Amino acid sequence: MRKLLAYAMMISLLVSGLLIPAKASAATNLALNRPAASSSNEDTGKTAALAFDGNSSTRWSSVYSDPQWISVDLGSAIAISGVMLNWEVAYGKAYSIQTSLDNSTWTTVYSTTTGDGGIDNISISSRDARYVRMNGTQRGTSYGYSLWDFEVYASGDTPTNPVDPGLVSGKVYTLTAAHSGKNLDVDGGSTADGANVQQLSDNGKAQQQWKVVDVGGGYYKLLAQSSGKALEVAGAATYDGANVQQWTDNEQTNQQWQIISLGSGNYKLISRASGKALDVVGGYTYDGANVQQWSDNGNAQQKWKFTEVTAPTNDTKAPTAPANLASSAKTDTAVSLTWSASTDNVGVTGYEIYNGTTKVGTSTTTSYTVTALTANTTYSFAVKAYDAAGNVSAASVSLSVTTNAPAVTNTGFYIKGTTLYDANGNPFVMRGINHAYTWYKGQESVAIPAIAKTGANTVRLVLSDGQQWTKDSLSALQSLIALCEQNKLIAIVEVHDGTGSDSQTVLDNIANYWIEMKSALIGKEKTVILNIANEWYGTWNGANWAAGYKSVIPKLRNAGIKNTIMVDAAGWGQYPQSIADYGTEVFNADPQKNTMFSIHMYEYAGANASTVKSNIDSVLNKNLAVVIGEFGIKHTNGDVDEATIMSYSQEKGVGYLGWSWKGNGSGLEYLDMSNDWAGTSYTEQGNAIINGTNGIKATSKLATVFSGG
Repeated sequence: MRKLLAYAMMISLLVSGLLIPAKASAATNLALNRPAASSSNEDTGKTAALAFDGNSSTRWSSVYSDPQWISVDLGSAIAISGVMLNWEVAYGKAYSIQTSLDNSTWTTVYSTTTGDGGIDNISISSRDARYVRMNGTQRGTSYGYSLWDFEVYASGDTPTNPVDPGLVSGKVYTLTAAHSGKNLDVDGGSTADGANVQQLSDNGKAQQQWKVVDVGGGYYKLLAQSSGKALEVAGAATYDGANVQQWTDNEQTNQQWQIISLGSGNYKLISRASGKALDVVGGYTYDGANVQQWSDNGNAQQKWKFTEVTAPTNDTKAPTAPANLASSAKTDTAVSLTWSASTDNVGVTGYEIYNGTTKVGTSTTTSYTVTALTANTTYSFAVKAYDAAGNVSAASVSLSVTTNAPAVTNTGFYIKGTTLYDANGNPFVMRGINHAYTWYKGQESVAIPAIAKTGANTVRLVLSDGQQWTKDSLSALQSLIALCEQNKLIAIVEVHDGTGSDSQTVLDNIANYWIEMKSALIGKEKTVILNIANEWYGTWNGANWAAGYKSVIPKLRNAGIKNTIMVDAAGWGQYPQSIADYGTEVFNADPQKNTMFSIHMYEYAGANASTVKSNIDSVLNKNLAVVIGEFGIKHTNGDVDEATIMSYSQEKGVGYLGWSWKGNGSGLEYLDMSNDWAGTSYTEQGNAIINGTNGIKATSKLATVFSGG
């Protein structure tokens, strides 16, 4: 059985968004205490008649299924023009109001599919009806349908929603328990989070003064004027007896209360988080009796009188200046500020927020977000407190904040932390093969489809900028990209001419080549990754390697190239310490923060399990994204632990690309993965990388830009 009251009765319409309303009706309720029926009852304590008894503390509730209905017999046919439904938390999202003269043939006079609970005042065209029914077809929660009240009004007799004239959002009140005459009080006037709330004889101090602030949806927060902190149920507990305390205003539901008029100037306060009432423990009347939450029972210790606090006419003392001004968050156009509450001899009413000397807003809490700012701009903020008498404090210590750089909209692959995401926002883990296009032109139309048939999701293409081999043209690059897209492969394009070179001029020439080819890359951010240069910087020197890339990456971005960039490690790709030591600098040199790194794992970087794991972890631990851009089963000077490369990459969500499909030179034929360009049979290395336990076929997933995932 769920709790008796998950949320209390929703409040009727607010007047000007300020006054706290009490549920009332000047119209005659034709359904009051009339015979009722329903499709089901949750239990014997929640029957249909309880929705028509005029008591907003009793209710009807159905079993937990669709559809359900509840109806009332008005006794004879009468012209009606409206109904009122007062939902418990278990409301109807889709329901209709139906009428009948014989309890058999029903006519729908109103329907909705967007019900949101609370109180629904429904006007209908005047018509004769003896029976009126709410027919629910879709519940708004996992519970059933539940109504505190179901009222029916005669034609020309419409419901009204008068408000209590005493309570106004933004004003300060004392709350006095009806049974004891003592006030709701923060123990000792403490300003600390978690300070206990009790009842205490009226002492005129700010710890007994509470500002009522509308938070929307019929709920309010109460802020202690001694601390600026909110009245809350500790720990968002939902059980009877949970303690009530003060805590920094955080907009959570355990700090939000319905304030429901009980008449005679008394109100009950119902926690939004639990549906339970603010209650003095045991109904005790002595000073210091604890305040808790308890199931709504109508007892006097759950009734509170609100008395507005007015500032003394001779109050000339200003609040203390706000302290600890800080920025809790910022974007390119907004800065969120927080500060510690000021204190005042009567009570702090609110805060003024300044951008330089210009007041940009006010707040009744200890936080505020300044908006409409300019990106990458430094601002100076300050806050002042004021009281009800108009006294204003000195300004807080000013805070200087620089807004973020303009937000970048991801139209293709992007990097976040150690993860590469595709254009649909899904993590993408490369499982692919290298293809030596520039040395074997004409084989791509056979090789690339064959690579796709292995299950690979990526192909890395060897190109030339003309520094060592024949320069690949723009049209050739465009055709290669189109062929990869046709075969649902992500294309990684790289220039091989800088392999092993330490020359900055060579790297600059490669960057210039990509700028020349940029029309093939722009617009292909979803399917193409730019691996600038294969194994540039052969020396095992991280500082100079980083300096080179820090100079060319901004150059490429300024040219309009937005594709994710890949950078090979120094030391012919086998010195991952260069990434661990300097990778963050290289990443930060990219204005788009869209750069990842590549390790080539042969006899040095991939010699054994411990080396493989250490090298991968050294990059991931820097919160950088990495791929194994090349590897094989062995290399010139030793063995390679390809099994650990694949298994640990799978464990860590790291991509890998085998070198290479076919065409390795004399003495390096063992690096071929296929015995022919068409992939009719695989070599030892091909079978290991394609068909192994953690190989391509077992672990590859297409990019969702192709699969639609």
